[in-house]
Amino acid sequence: MAEITASLVKELRERTQLPMMDCKKALTEANGDIEKAEEALRKSGAMAAAKKAGRETAEGRVASYISECGCCGGIVQALCETAPVANNEIFIDMCKKIAQHVCGLETLPGSAEELIAQPLSFDSSVTVQDLFNNAINKLRENMQLRQFDKLCGGLIASYEHHNGQVAVLIQMDVDDSVRNDPQVVQLAKDLCMHITAVNPTAIDRSQVPPELVLQETEVIKAQVAQQSAGKPENIIEKMTQGKINKWFNEIVLLEQPFVKDDKKTVKQVIDEVAKAVGKPIGVKKFLRYEVGGTGKTC
Repeated sequence: MAEITASLVKELRERTQLPMMDCKKALTEANGDIEKAEEALRKSGAMAAAKKAGRETAEGRVASYISECGCCGGIVQALCETAPVANNEIFIDMCKKIAQHVCGLETLPGSAEELIAQPLSFDSSVTVQDLFNNAINKLRENMQLRQFDKLCGGLIASYEHHNGQVAVLIQMDVDDSVRNDPQVVQLAKDLCMHITAVNPTAIDRSQVPPELVLQETEVIKAQVAQQSAGKPENIIEKMTQGKINKWFNEIVLLEQPFVKDDKKTVKQVIDEVAKAVGKPIGVKKFLRYEVGGTGKTC
């Protein structure tokens, strides 16, 4: 039987970040072979993941990743059992690596199960499942991948709220000649922050679902009719339209007061930057993920 020295246990702990006793046990069973011990611990991570798979995951984190070119971005939501684990660096690092993997994919898989089985797009020697097994083995909680998506083309920017509970990915429609202009880049980041805080339903009125517009219109008509009994029909119609417009102002991104300067709408801020750089700028799409939610795509 090979001698299991403290330095050998320490080295295995540094490699795996697992408890000393787990490392010593693995080395003993591997007769001092650190490579075999590390492999055994990786396999035990898979078993630990299987054992914890049925436990409830009520906490979690969202993460995003932007490619070096700034033209692609990935976003993910992963769940765990407790808030301390959601804020643990191991879990945070796992989420960021999965977002990076999603960003690098040519085509997104149809399910979380398919994605988890994939080798990482930036390191084919490791699978997404390996990332989960490693984190589960170290943090001793069940973890799940809830959702993932990516945006490509134009200028991509992201914002993650400091507590990791909300993240936004935005795709800006801009001319290549101004895509890296500091004003345009800052605008994209500011819009991500705005969407994080205000949570718009759509980019413009055309994106608001017709059934939602009809439902809200009926509610507003009933309210106005009750409040304006006896008033002329044209006045009632004007009041109704005013309330409908106000509702659109609250839920449509381009019509919302800008979060950093509420005297201007988001559209006015975009138009100002477009004028400054001499090229049109538009918002093509955004993704907003919030822990516990199903995500919003506009």
